[in-house]
This record gives sequence, C-alpha cells and structure tokens, in this order.
Amino acid sequence: EAERIYVTLCLFLVRRLPSHGFDLRRLDSGEATAEEATAVVAEALKLNDERRQKWSGWYQEVESWKRNDSEEELAIFESILSQRPDIAEMVAQKEDEEQRLEQDIASFEAKMHQAYPKP
Repeated sequence: EAERIYVTLCLFLVRRLPSHGFDLRRLDSGEATAEEATAVVAEALKLNDERRQKWSGWYQEVESWKRNDSEEELAIFESILSQRPDIAEMVAQKEDEEQRLEQDIASFEAKMHQAYPKP
C-alpha cells in the first residue's frame, strides 16, 4: 500500500512539470515499482533544474536592464512582463505553486502514515 501511494506521489510530481515528454504509462497503470517511479522523478528533477537555470539566466538578464528600483523602472519592468503573459503568470504564481505543492506532499505523507502507522 505504501509503495502504491509513493508511486502515485511520484506520478503526481512528474505531472506538475509541463511538457516533460516522459512515458508515464507504467506509473499510470500502477505497474511501476518505487524504483521506477524514483527514476522518473529524478529525470523530471533534472529537466526542471535545466529549465530553472535557463529561466534564472533570462530573468537576471532582464533584471539587469533596471537601473534602480524607482517607480519608473518598476513600471518599465512590468511593461516588459506584460508583453509576455506566460512569464508574467509564472512570476505571479511561483509562490502559490510552491505552497500548494508543499500541501500536496504533506497530504501524500499523511496517507502513507495512515496506511502504515508508526508502532
């Protein structure tokens, strides 16, 4: 039961990564082992880290265009972000996503403890 919950958690986490391209059929069908699920999560983490590095580089480049933190500079920066709604949305949702992910992981942890309580 705990392994099934763990595989479900891994599947849930990998699905949170947009456009990953991973074959999730074994995880989806419940046939995957914990080791297989862990391997897929490791690949997803690697892809996410690569994307995070690219995003960080881009963000630092755009951030470097600001001369200071004046209202005028912030307005220019917001204007740049408004031209890219996908990026503006990512910036706006980052904290909310992290909080929801923590809650979801805690929920899976609670399910595992219910299935196998500590003696």
